[in-house]
Amino acid sequence: MVATTPPADRALITVVAEASATTPMPPHNHKERKTTPMTNNSRPAPERYLQAIDCEVLTGIPAATWRYWAHIGAGPASFKLGRRRVWRLSVVEAWIAEQEANTQTGGAA
Repeated sequence: MVATTPPADRALITVVAEASATTPMPPHNHKERKTTPMTNNSRPAPERYLQAIDCEVLTGIPAATWRYWAHIGAGPASFKLGRRRVWRLSVVEAWIAEQEANTQTGGAA
């Protein structure tokens, strides 16, 4: 047996649906938050930390080499962040610049 909706109920549903579709949303009751633009010197840029695979992508030197250098104390300085070995991006970039400078002046890299 199929239940049918009486015509009066259909009309009521249609009226309610049309009313809700055209009713504007009420205005927000919260105050607008005032924000001030941040200046460059208000907060330092967050330091980026690289894992061995990130160092590999940056330099082309295999991740295993980065981990080995950390183990023997060679290469740029690294440290443990929780259980992960990480390098600061700024330290890696400085180390790359140092390697470049040593190679350009004829020194051993």
